[in-house]
Amino acid sequence: MVAMTNFLYTLLIGRSAGLSPAETTRPALLSSLVPNPGMGLALGAVMVRQAAAGQPSDGAGGPSGVPSGPVRQVQVPDLRRARLRDAIADLQDAGLREGAVRETEADVARGAVAATDPPMFAVVPRGSAVDLYLGAGSAVPDVVGMPVADAERVLARHDLSARVQRIPGEEGTAGIVRSQTPAAGDLPPAAVTVTLQVSMGLTCTVPSLVGLTLPQAIEAVHRVEGGRLRVVNANEWGRNADGVVIRQRPAAGEPVAVDAVIRVDLRELLNGHVPGPGAAARPGGEHPVA
Repeated sequence: MVAMTNFLYTLLIGRSAGLSPAETTRPALLSSLVPNPGMGLALGAVMVRQAAAGQPSDGAGGPSGVPSGPVRQVQVPDLRRARLRDAIADLQDAGLREGAVRETEADVARGAVAATDPPMFAVVPRGSAVDLYLGAGSAVPDVVGMPVADAERVLARHDLSARVQRIPGEEGTAGIVRSQTPAAGDLPPAAVTVTLQVSMGLTCTVPSLVGLTLPQAIEAVHRVEGGRLRVVNANEWGRNADGVVIRQRPAAGEPVAVDAVIRVDLRELLNGHVPGPGAAARPGGEHPVA
């Protein structure tokens, strides 16, 4: 039994080495390939267990380091800006494993993958280790004084997202970033959001229009001190529609730019009263009326 196992194993590794069956069975080759009479049986058993367990071949074959056959090649996935946990999962999905993890000075968010070794998209043997190089993070850029759209683009280049808060301001400053948190120069943790306080320019307070007819609502916004507010009718009726405002956007009491637009929804009066919630307003698009 041992002799037969050694013979079959010798044929197998001889085939991996590119030898013909006749060359493999020569006594000199047999003794060099299987120097220990019990090795063939032991290695054969290991190979059977690996095959049954579905373990991928890494080219080593077994404890002897003898190649066991062609090694499947896989591609290192694109891990740019991935977080460490996600990068490891992607490597495993590709049939690879995590190697050393190091920090680099690359200008990417702290903890995000900046580079790999072997490099991304390289073709390597399945089961290879891939070293990961993580960004050390970059300081938050100074975006105060920029138009909000420009500020958002600058932050995006530093792997930072923006959250905009509108605040009252001075005339001529609408849309300009007045302050930011974290401040410029801070070294943020990964995936930080920078809060931008953006000026609305000169502001006024939205009056309450609910319950007013459309002409009354128009008159109310014209009385707002310092305001140049306009009303937009979200229904299809005209300026003198026989209905009342049931909803407005923005809501009463909110600060808005002095030239803001207030959108209102009207509901038609029925015998001088507003119909119940089940009565639908007439459909239509938005129509400027003031």
